[in-house]
Amino acid sequence: MNCSRIVGIAALGIAALMAHATVVSAQPVLVGPGGTGSYAAPEGGPAVLYDQNNNCGTNSITSQEFEAGNAAFSNRAADDFVVPAIDGFWLVEQVFVPGVYFNGPGPTPLVDVQFLTNSGSLPGAAVAGCTYNDLASFADAAGSLTISLPTACTLPTVGAADTTYWVTVRADMDFAPGGQWGWTERTVQSGSGSAWENPGNGFGSGCTTWSNRVTCGVGTQPDLCFVVSGTIGGFPAPLIQEIPTLSRIGLGAVGVALALGAFLVLRRRRQTA
Repeated sequence: MNCSRIVGIAALGIAALMAHATVVSAQPVLVGPGGTGSYAAPEGGPAVLYDQNNNCGTNSITSQEFEAGNAAFSNRAADDFVVPAIDGFWLVEQVFVPGVYFNGPGPTPLVDVQFLTNSGSLPGAAVAGCTYNDLASFADAAGSLTISLPTACTLPTVGAADTTYWVTVRADMDFAPGGQWGWTERTVQSGSGSAWENPGNGFGSGCTTWSNRVTCGVGTQPDLCFVVSGTIGGFPAPLIQEIPTLSRIGLGAVGVALALGAFLVLRRRRQTA
């Protein structure tokens, strides 16, 4: 084989590799390819409470905490779900979010999960005891994350009404060298449209607090795919009051009081006889 032919074959090989190479941006971007969205409830695991893992789209949305050098790009996405009044409250034990790595290889070493109350059509205040940062134990199937919470999150209904909550999930991963993680969009809207915020405004969207995600120009489909699993509780634990019990001293005092009362009744009867 002559040298010119070897050079030609090498050039074709390089061209083919370039044609199939992933284009990597020098900085974080808003949208990547969609994840698989596949989910199977683990046998013997928590029951599915809310399933929005359907009609998943072809794109994923950035939801990530970056390193200090890219802190202005740190952002997070969220979507809402409803706890029915008839259930009383939910104990959420696990969250599944379909996603994908892009603009780099991943995987994320840590994830953050938080549940928030509802404020109009956007996330409100954090639910007490339901913020989980820097979780290192989770299942990662090429970016689709099954996250078991270290302690259950209690989500009570308010009064006798169905109650809306929001869940936000984000990767905690350095852009260099990990790239980005994205949460897969959903083409159908349930409840309010999904939300997004970028406090440092690194992306220039102006959405530095919770805002409707599509209005911010982050993706085109209204919702995000996810599954919430756990236990239906019935009534919040703080509302279940323990039935008072009497100590030995208390029981003795009751006995003395009853005996004294019986004595006084008998004495009156004798006096009136």
